[in-house]
Amino acid sequence: MVFKECAEDGTVTDKTTNRREWSAHPTASDRAVADTTPKGLAIAAGTPELSSPDEDDGMSVD
Repeated sequence: MVFKECAEDGTVTDKTTNRREWSAHPTASDRAVADTTPKGLAIAAGTPELSSPDEDDGMSVD
């Protein structure tokens, strides 16, 4: 795999690496990760997580 590495001085170099070297831990599958999030758990339980209408998302302007 080739990727670009940007140094602090602004120079860009191409680096080649084997993707397996990046991760010291075995990666969890997307499904396993999804099952550990609140939204993933809600979907797994058949009740999709919905925000309540009166929930303030912090973006409203009064």
